[in-house]
Amino acid sequence: MLNYEGCNCPVCKKPFTADDDIVVCPECGAPYHRECYHKQGGCVYAGLHASGFEWKRPASAPPLNKCPSCGATYTGDQVFCEKCGAP
Repeated sequence: MLNYEGCNCPVCKKPFTADDDIVVCPECGAPYHRECYHKQGGCVYAGLHASGFEWKRPASAPPLNKCPSCGATYTGDQVFCEKCGAP
């Protein structure tokens, strides 16, 4: 599962946090707050799906780090991996 922390919801433009309930468009992979996705009625990029559009993590979002033990991705400067517990 990808980490969307620091990326913005395409509907409300607020950054995602670790506590957010996030859904992802099955067509293009764009992440949304669940409430925003339902309020919008689907993906804001639906018009681009036929052309093969795929959502990409913005370069302006915090970089993803990888756990050296299990490869899980995370943002920030965590001391221990949330997935496997390795330092």
